[in-house]
Amino acid sequence: MDTGQVQSFDTGVGAHVPAPKKDLGPFRLGGREYPYFVHNYNVTWLSERMVEIPVVTEFIVGERFVDVLEIGDVVHNYVPQAMHTVVDLYEKRDGVLQKDVRSFTLPEKFRRVISISTLEHVSPYFREIEAAVQNMRACLAPNGLGLITFPLFHCPALDTLVFDRKLGFSDVLVMHREEECWVETDLTVAKRSTNRSFREEYDLCNLDSGEVIGRTYVARYRYVVFAYFSKELEDANS
Repeated sequence: MDTGQVQSFDTGVGAHVPAPKKDLGPFRLGGREYPYFVHNYNVTWLSERMVEIPVVTEFIVGERFVDVLEIGDVVHNYVPQAMHTVVDLYEKRDGVLQKDVRSFTLPEKFRRVISISTLEHVSPYFREIEAAVQNMRACLAPNGLGLITFPLFHCPALDTLVFDRKLGFSDVLVMHREEECWVETDLTVAKRSTNRSFREEYDLCNLDSGEVIGRTYVARYRYVVFAYFSKELEDANS
């Protein structure tokens, strides 16, 4: 396979992965146009990161770092100069608050609360997922807005809560991967889908010699959710 790209999994070992396409153009979501995001870290062009990062970074553009809270330390991997507040239970990087999203509280309130492909890993239980979303909403300042992204069909409990509209989101947008591109669809279509994920296989190789030493695979998802929420919605439903 002629790829020109290598993703490193461990010292001296990596996998040849397909190079990103050059002519994908922009994608559309919620009536807006965004550029696809291509970055070597986690080879974004092979996953939902390709569309998550541009949508989320546009969502917080123009905001002061002090006014932004992120749940799950993701943005820093792609925008290292970002100095906003981050809560991540397992990340030990300087500046990250090691707190559990299911139970944390913060004295500060934020104009923007974001989370990228983290909620699906929080818990397999309905109540704990609901608690995590409630805690994120509680961190919003008056007139603040939140945006959570996550792949569908990774966490069944989260999927059920979203399909049944139990999490109080003000708007839920969905994108579907069609070959190399992502296109907007809707939650009803996603729920009916039987083609929900797929597996990509790559040559596992020695990075020094280039020798192929085996095969590896990565699971990919075909649907990603962009869920928006506000402080006012919580107050209205309380």
